[in-house]
This record gives sequence, structure tokens and C-alpha cells, in this order.
Amino acid sequence: MANQTILLTGATGFVGSHLLNYLVEKKYKVIILKRSTSNVSRIIKNIDYINAYDIDKQKIEVAFKNHKINVVMHLASSYGKNQNYEDLIQSNIIFGLKLINLSIKHKVEVFMNTDSFFNNTDTIQPHLADYTTTKKHFLEWLNLRKESIKIANMKLHHVYGEYDSHDKFAMWLLRELSVGNKAIELTSGTQLRDFIYVKDVATAFEAVMLKKQNFDSMQEFNISTGYKYTVKEFCSLMGYKILKNERSVRNSLLFGVKPNDPDEIMDVYNDNSALLNLGWRPKFNLESGLDNMIANTER
Repeated sequence: MANQTILLTGATGFVGSHLLNYLVEKKYKVIILKRSTSNVSRIIKNIDYINAYDIDKQKIEVAFKNHKINVVMHLASSYGKNQNYEDLIQSNIIFGLKLINLSIKHKVEVFMNTDSFFNNTDTIQPHLADYTTTKKHFLEWLNLRKESIKIANMKLHHVYGEYDSHDKFAMWLLRELSVGNKAIELTSGTQLRDFIYVKDVATAFEAVMLKKQNFDSMQEFNISTGYKYTVKEFCSLMGYKILKNERSVRNSLLFGVKPNDPDEIMDVYNDNSALLNLGWRPKFNLESGLDNMIANTER
């Protein structure tokens, strides 16, 4: 099935770069949309094996006209940090609408939208409210187009792995532990999360792409392992793998020092049966995923 031609957005980001590198390794033809100013350091090893279009210099439709695209994997998104509303709406709604409309026009087989586990109707975290509002609106627009194209909504759970941004929780914790910080102040850590290693996310996208005939539009997939751990368990396991003994872990990870955010999501819905029904299985558990992340992160 490596004859599939994939249009990928968000390819220079954390998850997108892992997905791109995986797709190139599997010999798929990959086209990416990026900006001319995008940092391509995460994908530099494969930059010569893809077709890249700078959307700040040319129209998006050029990519569709130049290639017979089978699948669109839309990972580009903005979390609203230091952005005004116009830019956020442009990034999370208007850009996506252009993509879905071009996908319909050029008869793309499946449009894969990337969503987040914290984008739900039950819980709204104030610091992410702008982001989740735009993502909800975009899903509503997609729902209006489900009769014209097959749509898969890929709801990512707590993804971790090497090459993540330094301000993301797992990478921040790894670096704090690695420099010997003996006073890492944390909340109680009782929040439940489904931690999924980034390389399993890449194979999940591939599975949905290859089995697109096996689900109806519009289908939501929880990109999750199906197992929940507390944040405390995640931190403690990482701490033990880096510091090597329980006393050092206890002295370094100070749980309960910081108060829990009253708006914090304490549990998650992580039913991944729709993904399992396509034959996908995660290759990494929490232990082997952390081993890989630690081994592949420069410290």
C-alpha cells in the first residue's frame, strides 16, 4: 500500500515530524504544507524525500493540482499562545476549511483531522478555551461535509516521546530529572491519563488510512493505548529510570506541593475499540516507551 500519496500538514511539529519520518520510512509518497519560515530541524533527514509547498508563497491548491492525493492528514493546529483571535481562527478553522473543500474537489479518499482528548463537551480548561472553541467549530464544519468525503477524527491522548518541545510536560520533567533537580514541585498527580508513545501514534494514522474502507464517515478514533495511569505513576516511573533508586525519586519528585487546578481534567475517556477493530495494536507500553524516549533524548 506504499503507493498511497499523502498530504500532511503540521509536519514540522512534534507528532507531525514523527509521522512524516515514519511514512517516508514506509516508502509512502508524502507532500507537506508548511511556511517558508518553518523550522525543519525535526524532519531534515527526510527533507529531500518529500515534496514541500510553502503556503505563504503559493496557493494550497497547487499541491492538489500537482499530485493525485489519496489521503490528507491534517495535524497543523494553533493552541492560541500569543495569538489574536483572527490568527487563531485562520489557523484552526479557515485553513482546515480550505483543505477539506479542496479534498472534496480533488476527490481525496479520506480526510484525517487531528483532535485532542481535552477537546470535549464536559470539561473546559480556561487556558485552552480559545483553542478548544475553534476546534469544536471546525468539527461542526467537517460534520456538514461527511456526505461528500470520508472523515476520520483522530483524538490524540497524552502523547510523549523524543523531540517534543521543552515546555511540554514529559520533556520538561525528563530534563529536570536529568540535571539533578532535587525539588521538582508537582501537584498530587492523581489525574488519570492515557499516555501513548509517539511512534504508536504514527502507526495508528497508518492503520486508519489503510483500513478507510472499514469505517463510516464521520468516525472518531481515540488514539490511545486503552490503559490509564496517574500522572504520579508516570512521573515516578520516569524518575526511577533516570535516577535509578527510589530514595532519589522520593527526594526529587515533591507530589502535593503545588495545588491541583480546580479546572483540571481528572479522568479521560479512552475507549480505543474503534482503532482496535481495524487491527491496530500499540507496540509500546509505558515502560518501553519511556525507555525509548530517554535513550533518544540528548541530555
